[in-house]
Amino acid sequence: MQAWDAIRKAVEGEREKFIQSTRMTAQVQEQVLQGILHRHRGSRFGREHDFAFIGDSRQYAHQLPLTEYRQTRPWIKAMLKGDRQALIADWSHFETTGGSEGGAKIIPYGASGMRGFQKALYPWLDDLLQQRPAISKGSAYWSISPVLRSDRTAESVPLGLKNDALYFGSELAGNISRTLAVPATAGEFSELLPWQTYTLKHLLQAQDLRMISVWSPTFLLQLMKALGKCGRRLTDSLPSLIRQRLRDALKTGTLDTTVLWPELDTLSCWTQGPAQVFVPALRQLFPQAHIQGKGLLATEGVVSVPVEGAQDPVLAVNSGYFEFVDNAGKVLQAAEVQPGERYRIILTNDLGMYRYDLGDEVEITGWYEKAPMLRFRGRISTSDLVGEKL
Repeated sequence: MQAWDAIRKAVEGEREKFIQSTRMTAQVQEQVLQGILHRHRGSRFGREHDFAFIGDSRQYAHQLPLTEYRQTRPWIKAMLKGDRQALIADWSHFETTGGSEGGAKIIPYGASGMRGFQKALYPWLDDLLQQRPAISKGSAYWSISPVLRSDRTAESVPLGLKNDALYFGSELAGNISRTLAVPATAGEFSELLPWQTYTLKHLLQAQDLRMISVWSPTFLLQLMKALGKCGRRLTDSLPSLIRQRLRDALKTGTLDTTVLWPELDTLSCWTQGPAQVFVPALRQLFPQAHIQGKGLLATEGVVSVPVEGAQDPVLAVNSGYFEFVDNAGKVLQAAEVQPGERYRIILTNDLGMYRYDLGDEVEITGWYEKAPMLRFRGRISTSDLVGEKL
């Protein structure tokens, strides 16, 4: 597919750049922190906390306390009410987290913040295309959930991206969209059943499906469960050949995905923490696919990147500045953590997360070059309305 050729060209070399960065983790982390402080020194938060005069990470840790969202919320509210540069120097819209015991959080996004995601997504795509080249021979399903919230805040500020492909940047968004087995318009549905029907109809017609990328395994398992329940009801609106393939896939009473998508090569999803208990069911349902565990990625930022051949996802050293809090409350830098130990993740990035306690616990399982590999262990109970964070 021409779209995949363009994607491959755009991300070529990004894997090697990332690997080079992991060989200089301590230096890269200092550079990333200084870049963040420099870009946002003109924000009101940056001025009040003397970003322009912070010389290194040690001074940064001394000058700013660890924070949670409740300390960040007033700065974001100020932005929503018109103080455009209260927390960060550039923004275009806001995103919301899925929701937790404290409710959904609103996070500001701008060009520099989006680049933080791209510095993790580009190496991931480059690595995936090198290690699993078959994905470029057909279409892909990137999970698109129904819209179950407003697209604007109470202050009429834009909320969310119209197309999740835009996380890859304008250079890649168009080509990513052209690989979609299910059009991005699936995200415009506001009710679950019409969204399911629309999504499943398109998936059934994607005989060249090569890759599935979702977050939670439960999202995909529930979608396939819906196909098993309403598959026969869908047949009236499908071409005869696809109707027959669906009948064949359901004839034993258990959905046989190898009949529907025999060329499916890769399934990317969470495989750690609470999600790991669902992985055996995925393997049974999709025996034809290689399952790649996703890294740790939250609305507040990227933490780790999956690299084929690495035991666990690798710290996203280019995407933010990271600190780790051990069980005794001691704060460590990335190069100071110890394999076998567990830590809370502290995040600093271009989304205005300054020494932000993400609330996630990880275990260090070893080193990829000089960057730690992280195994996600869990967090305080979290759920999402559409099943992406169960």
